[in-house]
Amino acid sequence: MKKIIFKLCTLYGIMFFILSCDIDYDTETKYTLVNNSNHRINMSIRNPSGTRDKMTLILNNEESKSFSFSDQTSKNSPFIIRPENLFVDTTIICYDDTICVIHQINYKCIKEDRCLLNIESYTGGYVGELYYKYRYEFTEEDYQKALEKFNN
Repeated sequence: MKKIIFKLCTLYGIMFFILSCDIDYDTETKYTLVNNSNHRINMSIRNPSGTRDKMTLILNNEESKSFSFSDQTSKNSPFIIRPENLFVDTTIICYDDTICVIHQINYKCIKEDRCLLNIESYTGGYVGELYYKYRYEFTEEDYQKALEKFNN
């Protein structure tokens, strides 16, 4: 009887271990920034390599830049690199090196129609099999809003 109980406990232990294992997968997140305005855009952002260093990103008219990130995650809870992690908490965006606007993570940025640090301002999302693709477009309307803020 003790052998049967021992075998059952061992079997349940092995089954519990197998069912509780969470296999790691690579989740990829790709961000593309597109300049669809008639202005040159100069941004001061965090280096996309993951360091806290700032870098300057320049987007000429009709130009785009993409950043891809891959991270180990479980299939049940994929990890998406969000824009606030990518661009830090403050990003300075200048149009034609004259009109500048600051995008910051705070209540105002979240409530604005469009903000570089708010995932709701991006198009795209889940593409398939742990792959996420987001796109942010700078438009002439963004320039006009920046001009209004600058003049106020």
